[in-house]
Amino acid sequence: MELEVLFDQNAEKAVIGSMMIDPDVTPEVVNILGVDDFGTKRGKDIYIVLLSMFDQNLPYDIWLVGDEAKRLNIDIDMSFLLECVNYPTSVYARHYAELVKKYSTKRFQAAIASEYAKRIYSGESPEVTEAWLMGEVSKRKSAAESNMSLIQSLQRQRELIELWESPENQEELARWAWAWATWNSVISPPPAGILTLISAAESTGKTIVAEVQAEYWAKMGNNVVFFHLELNKDVMISRRLSRISGIPYRNLVSNRLSPEQKKRRDAVEGHVAQWPGNIEYVSCAGWNVDQICAEARRLNKEGLCDAFILDYFQKIQMSPRQERRRMDENTYQRDAVEQLAILTNSAPCRGVVLSQLTKSSKSKSATLLTGADLMGTAALGEKANVSVMLHKEILPGGKPTRDGKGYIVDPGGYDTEATVKVVKNTLGRQSTFTQHSTATFDWRDEPAIV
Repeated sequence: MELEVLFDQNAEKAVIGSMMIDPDVTPEVVNILGVDDFGTKRGKDIYIVLLSMFDQNLPYDIWLVGDEAKRLNIDIDMSFLLECVNYPTSVYARHYAELVKKYSTKRFQAAIASEYAKRIYSGESPEVTEAWLMGEVSKRKSAAESNMSLIQSLQRQRELIELWESPENQEELARWAWAWATWNSVISPPPAGILTLISAAESTGKTIVAEVQAEYWAKMGNNVVFFHLELNKDVMISRRLSRISGIPYRNLVSNRLSPEQKKRRDAVEGHVAQWPGNIEYVSCAGWNVDQICAEARRLNKEGLCDAFILDYFQKIQMSPRQERRRMDENTYQRDAVEQLAILTNSAPCRGVVLSQLTKSSKSKSATLLTGADLMGTAALGEKANVSVMLHKEILPGGKPTRDGKGYIVDPGGYDTEATVKVVKNTLGRQSTFTQHSTATFDWRDEPAIV
């Protein structure tokens, strides 16, 4: 039997050439190939440089590639790069990438076979050798590549039950629970790869809901990245301090604080410093989805992004990549959703995306809200694994205090009660329930919304 060379240099050239000719194929290629899938060092080095340039929104010009390689201290073969550019058509980029992946899989199988043989003759017990083999194979397989018979699926179910019942899994579920008991009764804690959509009309408190959730996850030891696309950074910092401390925003910014409030304000920093997790706030007004995903991936590699929260979707701008493809608003929003969904699976991490409801949704009752009330592309609801709508009624007469001497809600304002409607839920069941925004709370332990 003739031995086959376990890489295809022409396919690797074609992949790199396709990316150079049309940078817009990069997300499609990245979804198939990792750096180690390249069998030649020349191809791998150039691929690393191109991915770095894509993350920075830099054009794939030959001389700019050389400059970026120098910055990364990678000695790339420029003559090989020129060969790549003159080689393919970008139309078949996916096909080229799949060829490279095929040979990567063969190299993996050869390496596994070689190590397996060494272990067999090393005196290691058969049970340990088999456990190693199963572990290595499971690392390589993706859900999309995995076929399973009925009997195998039942066997896998038994394994999953053991996993679910383990103390480690119970701790993981507790760590990623939602901040409110009402949500936890309906929606299971999200695993990595899950995209959750939270939508509401403007000025109804969706940012507060998202920030409280981020803070809860940080308290539980998770690292969350919060992308702000809307408000001024200093305003957000002051609002956040107001919520965590329980001190009214106006009192904070005007410095009209009682001695007790000053004590609370000064104690917040020490309180937050004790949280085992972290929130990385990214003020990114004017950013596009490629910039957001690149920053999330960078932070994920640094261990700072177990989850991201995006506030809010309709503020995402069109990227140069999307402009080059002449995308209209609906198409670029659909593409943005797809990139966020890919991010949650490839990083991997959890994603929470805030979205605006249409203006007409304000005049509807919560029972009449549907996915059609999402502002912009319907792909938001399609790609999200969980979709939650928050609805508050406008109170023309306001909501008076119990003694009738003032108002909890001023006339014409939104009710303190919100109807939470879970319209899509791969982590549980659909449901509708009421959630209350509290005026006061124990700032050390309790979220601002219960």
